[in-house]
Amino acid sequence: MKTIKELDKNHSSRLQKYLKIHQDMKEFGMYIDQTERNYLIEAYLDIGELDKARKIFDEINELKAPLGKRICPYRPAFNMMMQAYGKCISTTIESNLKEVTFLYSLMHEKQVMPDIFTKNILAEIFQTHLSYGAIPWYNELMDKKLVDSGLTKEVIAILLKNQKLDEAFRIFKKMRSINLIPNIYTYNALIHVLGKQERIDEALDVIQDMESQQLDRDTVSYNVSIKIYSISKKYEKIQQLVDEMLKVGIAPDVRTFGELISVYAKLGKANSALALLHKMINLGIRPNSYIYTSLIELFANINDTESMEKVFHSMVTDGIKPQEITYYMLTAGYCNADNVYKAFRICRIMLEAGIEPTVRIYNALISLFAERGDPSSAYLLFNEMRSYGMTPDVYTYNSLIHANVKSGDLRKAEDTCMHMEFAGIKPQTATYNILLHAYVERKDMERAREIYNEMLESSIHPDNYTFCCLIDGFRAEGDLETAISLFKHMEYNYSLNPDAHIYTVLIHGHLQKGDFLSAKNLYETMILRNIKPTYVTFAVLIDGHARHGDLEFARKLVSKLISQPSLAFGDEQREGEFWQEKATIPAQVFTPLMDAYAKQGNVDAARAIFEEMVKLNIPRNAHAYTILMDAYRRVHNHEAVWQIWSSLRKDTLSETLSLSEWFESHVSRSIPMDSLRPSPSESLETMKTSSLSKSPFSTSLLATFDVSYSSTTKSKPPCHAVSIMIDALTAEKQYDIVQQEWEQLVEERFDFDSHNWNHYVQSLIASGKIKDACYIIDKYLMSGWYQQMEIWKRFEQLRSPQDFREQKRLLSLVDKFPHQKTLLMLAEAFEEMKKKNWLVARQTQSAAMLLLDEMEGEFPDVMMAAKDMARSIKWQRRRDEFKYTNRGYW
Repeated sequence: MKTIKELDKNHSSRLQKYLKIHQDMKEFGMYIDQTERNYLIEAYLDIGELDKARKIFDEINELKAPLGKRICPYRPAFNMMMQAYGKCISTTIESNLKEVTFLYSLMHEKQVMPDIFTKNILAEIFQTHLSYGAIPWYNELMDKKLVDSGLTKEVIAILLKNQKLDEAFRIFKKMRSINLIPNIYTYNALIHVLGKQERIDEALDVIQDMESQQLDRDTVSYNVSIKIYSISKKYEKIQQLVDEMLKVGIAPDVRTFGELISVYAKLGKANSALALLHKMINLGIRPNSYIYTSLIELFANINDTESMEKVFHSMVTDGIKPQEITYYMLTAGYCNADNVYKAFRICRIMLEAGIEPTVRIYNALISLFAERGDPSSAYLLFNEMRSYGMTPDVYTYNSLIHANVKSGDLRKAEDTCMHMEFAGIKPQTATYNILLHAYVERKDMERAREIYNEMLESSIHPDNYTFCCLIDGFRAEGDLETAISLFKHMEYNYSLNPDAHIYTVLIHGHLQKGDFLSAKNLYETMILRNIKPTYVTFAVLIDGHARHGDLEFARKLVSKLISQPSLAFGDEQREGEFWQEKATIPAQVFTPLMDAYAKQGNVDAARAIFEEMVKLNIPRNAHAYTILMDAYRRVHNHEAVWQIWSSLRKDTLSETLSLSEWFESHVSRSIPMDSLRPSPSESLETMKTSSLSKSPFSTSLLATFDVSYSSTTKSKPPCHAVSIMIDALTAEKQYDIVQQEWEQLVEERFDFDSHNWNHYVQSLIASGKIKDACYIIDKYLMSGWYQQMEIWKRFEQLRSPQDFREQKRLLSLVDKFPHQKTLLMLAEAFEEMKKKNWLVARQTQSAAMLLLDEMEGEFPDVMMAAKDMARSIKWQRRRDEFKYTNRGYW
């Protein structure tokens, strides 16, 4: 191998040789061709003599006529000089790029056709000077129309590779403005990166431009387009692309199937996704991590945790390593299903696999406890994630606010919102919506207005959900006029298009007022605007007509809904065989009509709807059981009521102990890690995982919270079902069974409402346990009685509808109070006790009279309330009789 010194010597001797030949040819007047000049230019450039090389090159300019496209010897000279100026560091970059521009312009002027080496040299120059003026230089070349599609394709690729999407997109648009046609690879790359940056509208524009060029598309091109259409929810376009792809004979690859399965996952179409997976496997295409994760997301979205686990097991069995996003989807799935234990178990498996949790893992768990209304557990996780150096984001704080709202602590919810701002995180529309919804639920529209105004003052734009909350709030107050004005306001002032939920709220408002014509007009407007009704829309229409006695029309609506091949939620309704799948109709659609039949005592019709739900595999919720119980109670079929109650009690779920309660009970003692290792019998825990002991999260709640330290409680039946059960058993004089069921519910810490206490007291009175009844009334109901009395006194003389509405609102806030029937039954029991002992020797008081005296001393308020109620009813009856008897006189 020659040394650098020897190479320099060779270059020098070669240059001397070329110079001698060049000089001799000039002296003898011989023609010097371009090949000789090229040798001389190359020799000067080899020794760094750019200026001398330029002098030789300038001889080309002496040729007045165009050199012609086919005169190839001149092209290497242009290439060598442009490359030299592109690499030169002796002068400024700007001046060098100007020289390159001049040379490239001269090349076109002399009609010398650039070759592949020319384009490579220019692309290399652009790459070298990307941060030092290459972009303006290339724009200048484009302005002079000196570039072609091939070179611009390379430039765009360089910009995308260097994460300069804005510059790449500008050059692409300029390229199209000068009628340069990109190739399919440029389109693919640009669409892909725009999609990754969530610039969907721009990506759609590029796709539209690509389709207009009618280029021959490849699999990658179809895949990136499917991805963008999926994100933008343009599912019809996906169907068209798949049909076109198959028609032209382009075979889908694993990414095509992955994107399609991801679409099904977002739509919750399990059958379609599994059919596609089966077809993919038949084609010999092996699922990858993305496909498995999409399937896990699918089953997580539809709360099918059993199928979700099977997919995860298959994924690990196939030797595909789950990623952090996979574990997040699993965690989110268990959180959606309210399964605390398995949510934490999958986090432990993730840690044992060597993957550390991210903010979104903690957010999913915090959201789980927020939905449960357990702020203590949510804040426990919040503090732990911060202790591990994770920065909470807006979703974290939104979940904490939601946790406080669910627990009823709105003051702390607003304090959390303030702390969020102190932490430098600006509240979003969703943040205000959580608070807004909470105050609407409390019927505090004054505070709801204040929240809305604060939102606008903070330059936070309201969305459809914001207006849906406000419209629903005013609708609930009976102020439909304000609700309609808000509906118009959101369209004209914010250019928001009302969705199906807002239309449904307004339809509900009109139906409540019995204005069926306006409700129908709104429904037809929805259809004309191509807004697909949701299940809630149907439920509201069915409920409205059922409540007003039009059961025949309500039944037709149910039949129409069942007959439809598919109905999605809101704007996800899609047409076409490719997407159609029978969706599960929520039970809430059936229960209003079922309830109407039950209240009419039409048991057969109510039962028929219940059986129809069973036939359609629609989950029967506790409300459906309760309605059926009520139907049988009304026809005095108490045995059927008891059987349905027994079935309802069997359908119970288990829930784990609160995380905060577990923490308080067990954080003080050391927990041996071996005792927390997964059981081999559990499907999720059979996966091979690495040791957790070296992880910094080995002592975190995600690793240590375990079912062995938790207790279970049974889910609670509806309060209404409890009252129906007590009534039915009391009518059959099964007082002992009533007592057993009541004690069992007490043991389960059931939260009885006012009706439950009253029905239980009535059962006690009917069974002769008068003193026990007085004790219950005195301890649990009398405080509400006093509150009612105060409200009645305050509104003794109602003067306006506003006063009546305020009285009704205040009365609704009274939690528990004795019912009129309860007090009347008690008063009648007192009278019966007196009558039974009236004929006994008057000088000796009976046991009953002694008991009456004892209760009057022990429960004076209860006795007084019963007597007052009986006296009030008696005087009311006398007034009614007097008016009826003297009607002719008056």
